[in-house]
Amino acid sequence: MNNVDDVLAHFGIKGMRWGRRRARTIEPSEDAKRKSTIQREKLVEMTNEELKIVNERLRLEKQYKELTVEDLSRGQKFVRNLFFNSAKQTAAQQTTKYMTKGTDAALEKLIHM
Repeated sequence: MNNVDDVLAHFGIKGMRWGRRRARTIEPSEDAKRKSTIQREKLVEMTNEELKIVNERLRLEKQYKELTVEDLSRGQKFVRNLFFNSAKQTAAQQTTKYMTKGTDAALEKLIHM
C-alpha cells in the first residue's frame, strides 16, 4: 500500500464547493479610473481639460453601446413587445380617464358661472 498510485491529491481551493467558480474581478482601465475620479469633483471646479476628458469618455461609451446591439431571442422580443404594448395601452387609458374628468369639471365650472 505504499505505492505512489494510491495517493489522492487536491489541486483546488480549500473549502471551495465542487462546480463553483470563483468570481473574477475586472479591473477598470486607466481612462475609466481617471473619468470616475474627475467626475467626483463639482462641475464648477473642473478645468476645461478635465471636462474634455470626461466628455470624450462618455461619448465613446455611448457610441459603443449604440454600435453593439444585443441579439434577442424570439421569446425575449415577444415579451418586450408585450410589456411595451400593454404599458402604452395603460397609459392611453389613464390619460383618457383623467382628461375626461378634467374636461367634465371644466365644463361644469363654465356652465355654473
